[in-house]
Amino acid sequence: MHTLPLNFKILQLCGMWRPVIWSAGWKSVVYNSYTIFMVSSLNLFALSQLIGLVLSSENVKEFSHGSYMFLTVLAGCGKCANVIKQRKNIIKVTNVLTNHFCKPRNEDEMKIQKDCEHDVRLNTLWYSALGGTTCSLITLRSLVVDISERNMPFKGWLPFDPKCSEIGFWVAYFHQLIAHA
Repeated sequence: MHTLPLNFKILQLCGMWRPVIWSAGWKSVVYNSYTIFMVSSLNLFALSQLIGLVLSSENVKEFSHGSYMFLTVLAGCGKCANVIKQRKNIIKVTNVLTNHFCKPRNEDEMKIQKDCEHDVRLNTLWYSALGGTTCSLITLRSLVVDISERNMPFKGWLPFDPKCSEIGFWVAYFHQLIAHA
């Protein structure tokens, strides 16, 4: 599959796109386990935020901030589910785009395709840089501010008080960092 290689590599790193050549064998099992871990982390993070939003929103500002974060994470959950569910259809479309009917036939078509591929790659790099920078800054801020006060990077419900349990704090803390990345 040569269509959108950078986009599929990013999805692969996020656990949402197992390489097509890994259809069976131990690599497939390990990658499917990684996918389950990543999707579960994201969904548990969304559930934690929803419960925290319902149980502990004390004012409108807190509720609106919590709602914004929850809806953002929920949108990510939906996108992940859609990519995983539509995998076969995505593979079919990419195969159609790489067959002989869709290949450029002359210099003009090659230039158009090269320009489009360049634009897609540039947009992907910009979006990835923006998302990566945002996640990095949130993590850095959390490392500087939240750890010393034993606060979670994001508001959410936990079945325990993270300030009372050393192990619980670190498990919940890293879960939130992994899920938001």
